[in-house]
Amino acid sequence: MSLRFQQKLIIPADSRPLIVRTRLQASLEQTIPSRRVVSLAAPAGWGKTTALAQSAAASSLPVAWYTLDPSDRDPKLFLDYLLHSVASFVGGAAELVARLAAAQPHSLPEIFHAAALAISAARAPFVLVLDDFHVFDAPTPAGLASAGLIFDLLASVAQYASNCHLVLVSRTMPALRGLVRMVAQR
Repeated sequence: MSLRFQQKLIIPADSRPLIVRTRLQASLEQTIPSRRVVSLAAPAGWGKTTALAQSAAASSLPVAWYTLDPSDRDPKLFLDYLLHSVASFVGGAAELVARLAAAQPHSLPEIFHAAALAISAARAPFVLVLDDFHVFDAPTPAGLASAGLIFDLLASVAQYASNCHLVLVSRTMPALRGLVRMVAQR
């Protein structure tokens, strides 16, 4: 998959003057590095992306950003973008992208597992932001198995990748197997 929308992997910038929400920024700067999973959920237009982009700009940790859209329900496309977003922090990401490009559908679970292992092996802490995560709220019946691959990958990253701080930005609270329990426990 050589064609990518690079703006999906860039922290959004806003040229308009913005109000800095000091308390929210302080809360994000304290919470994100101390948790493996953070969910930022609020209705559309409440400034979730803007607040997180401001926090990312001030963060002491490097940030990988991935803005999702409905096309990212496709597991191959999702993993391609995800691996490109974390390539600076995760060794072997380029090799996994090459394997993914040649992969047949039956080999996707193995590649997803390898991606979870690679992200878990990151040597330095980083933040992975998945913006607009609500695109997974209503998978089609055909997409349920695909969503399962994606959710299992994220649950593995949340559980085993101690240097990856996963931030899910959504209009609703994500209902991922195992992930909700981890958010509540940490």
